[in-house]
Amino acid sequence: MLFGCGVLVGLLLNTSTDAQAPAQTTMTTLLWAQQASVTISYLNQLRAGKTAEAMSLMENHLDADVAKLGAALAAQPAAEGNPQLLKIIQEFRAYRQKYPHESHSSSIDDGIAKAYKALDSGSK
Repeated sequence: MLFGCGVLVGLLLNTSTDAQAPAQTTMTTLLWAQQASVTISYLNQLRAGKTAEAMSLMENHLDADVAKLGAALAAQPAAEGNPQLLKIIQEFRAYRQKYPHESHSSSIDDGIAKAYKALDSGSK
């Protein structure tokens, strides 16, 4: 998973133009703030001995992130599929095959299906 996080941070830092710089900086800052908040929540759960609760939060967060990624990729032409993003979806699929998880959300399930479709389309 560290590969995936590093790739996403790298994509955020390396994709702005001068015209996009202020908006990109704001988006990046907000993303980091959100990630810090989520990580604090996970760590508080773990330190309180609530391992199952922390894992549930992380599983739900992972599903939501991949669903958002799937929706974003579905909005792009297939030719624009980023191999690094597809690698993350591939890692997610392998993880979910090993550790199944129910999202209990049709919108999350739909986004994950879009992510898998992008992966299957991009790997041909």
